[in-house]
Parts: sequence; structure tokens; C-alpha cells
Amino acid sequence: MRIFALMLQRLARSLRPSDAARMIIRIAVWIVLVYFIAAWIILAIESGEPGASIDTYGKALWWALVTVSTVGYGDLYPVTPLGRIVGGTVIILSVGLIGFIVGKLGELGSELSRRRFLGMDGTPFEHHYIVIGWNEIARIVVKEMIAAGFQVAALVDDEREITEMRSVFTDPKTFFVTFGLPQDDAAFARLNIREATGAILLIEDDTRTLITVLELRQLNPSLKITAYIRNSQLRKTVENAGVSYVISPNEIVGRMIASATFEPDVSLFLEDLLSTTTADDDLDVQEYQLKGDHELVGRSFGAAATELERRTSARLLCYSRRSDGAWRLSSNRSDETTLHPNDYLIVLADRASGRSLSSYLGVGQGRRES
Repeated sequence: MRIFALMLQRLARSLRPSDAARMIIRIAVWIVLVYFIAAWIILAIESGEPGASIDTYGKALWWALVTVSTVGYGDLYPVTPLGRIVGGTVIILSVGLIGFIVGKLGELGSELSRRRFLGMDGTPFEHHYIVIGWNEIARIVVKEMIAAGFQVAALVDDEREITEMRSVFTDPKTFFVTFGLPQDDAAFARLNIREATGAILLIEDDTRTLITVLELRQLNPSLKITAYIRNSQLRKTVENAGVSYVISPNEIVGRMIASATFEPDVSLFLEDLLSTTTADDDLDVQEYQLKGDHELVGRSFGAAATELERRTSARLLCYSRRSDGAWRLSSNRSDETTLHPNDYLIVLADRASGRSLSSYLGVGQGRRES
């Protein structure tokens, strides 16, 4: 019984006990108290009485145990009227207490199930990406990230969205979602924010986006943040707050509409590039880091492009290089331009070429550092 109480206490501490867990602990403590008090009282009453079988404290403890647990072996029992009254009272109390604690255990089980549903136990993901906010854009973003081989942890402030998200992304090894507000440190802790590689903010309110950026920067200064904003005039403000990449859908949609008007085939090609690659011959623009000891380091852009296409059938488009603390995209394709260690190569490839690229370059697709 004492072991049972200790187990409940340890469980409750690990759960940051709720009312149900605290009540279970209190009831368990009462059961233990009833156990020892009943043994002491019955020994005091029965000891020395003719025909009494409960004449030592050890026997009294055994009698109390089988009585409190409602097992009732019958090997030890009170013979005096007062002892039988005490025994009957203990039985009635035991049945009531055990019934009550079983009900509370059911309540605690429901609470644990709800905690798991809301993602309140957090995720062990590392080097993952965080998505804050849920809408149709977020659905596409998560799908693309998982397809590229990344783990994704999402934060939403509407419980109904959790059901929808889990119905779409069913593998807990690649996707985690929790409930909370974007400014809640506890919610960020559940997302394992300090071990994350990047965050994608898809919040409908630009002001909340800005506040969330500042909070994320405090928790993880090296986090790579991509933010969706409605008002393109706020781009510079959001960038100054610490956002690595700012996406304004109004600008993108406007350009796509204009392109579709006078060069529809170009627009269709770009749309195809931005969609998820599902077939081996679907084209995609991908990014791979060039390791410092790779054979392409030191080669001219043209020579590297030729070798890359020969080895993998992928077309080298441009590269990104770190300069003055920031990554800068360059499309300089002259022979005087040489590739440096840790440059990011931007390539046009299909799925088969992507697999060849990963094997040839020895890295996975995507940006691995901020």
C-alpha cells in the first residue's frame, strides 16, 4: 500500500499534478492511514480476549491489509462485538475509498489522453523546423518540409486545428503539434525551440508576427526565421527584428498574375517548380551545401556546372555565399568565379537527380545553418 502511494506521488509529480492527480494522492494517503490505524485499534480491542486470533501487531497488520483491500481471507478475524464493528466500518470505508480512487484514476487517464492530444508533453525533435499558425499555406509548407526530409513541430491556438493536422500528417516521427499561444514560453519549450533549426511564421496578424519574432530571437538567437506578412510595407521592419526571409504573398501573387497574362508558359513552369515533386521526372529547384573537402571546391562555376550535370544530370543555376555575416545569392557564372567551401549550390533537378546529388555531395537537401 505504501509502495502504491509512492508510485502515485511520483506519477503526479511528473505530470505537474492536476486536481484529479492530487485527489488520488490524498485518497491513497488516507488508505495507508486507515490501514495502520485499523491495525492498531483492532489489536488493542482483540488482544487478550479468549479465542482471539489477532494477538500480535504483525497479525493485526495482515488482517488490516486483507480487510482494507476487501480480499478477506478469513484466516484472521475479530471475535469481540466491538472488534467486529471496527472491522465492518473498515470494510465499508475501504469499498468507498477504492471505488472513489478507481473513478479518479479513470479521470486521470482521460486527462493524460487529452494532454497527449494537445501535445503538452513536448517533442524530442532536434534540428527541426517549427511552424506557427495553421491555414492552407501552412498545410502546403508542412507537406513540402516533410517531403524534403525535415521534421516539423507546429503550434496552433485552436484545438480543432490539431485534429485536422493530425488527419493529414499521421507520422509522429516527422510531425508534432501542440496547443498554445505564440507568445507563451511554455509552448515554445514544448516545441523544443532551442534545438530547432528554423521557424516559419504563418500568423494572420502582422503585429503578432513581429512580437513572436522578438520572442523567438530571445529564446534561440541562431534560429533561422521565415515570416509571412500581409503588409509588404512592413518588410524592412520585420527584417530588422531578426527575420531571415520575409514572404509577402500579395507581391508574389501579383507577379504571378502579371506573368500569366503575357507569358503564361513561364507562369505554368514556375508553378510546377513550386509544387511538391511526386514523380521521378518532376522538376524542382533545390539547395545543397558544398562541403569544404569536396572536389568541386576551387573549380570555376562553369567547370563545376559541367561536372555536376555529368555526374547527376542536375543543372547548376547559381550559388549562395556567406559574406559579412549574411548569405548572399550570386548568379555570376563567369569562369573567373570559383566555388568556395560551404557555398550553397542552387540546382534544377528531378527526384532521381536529387538522390544522386545527395550521394555525390554527401549532404541532404536544404539549408543546414542560419
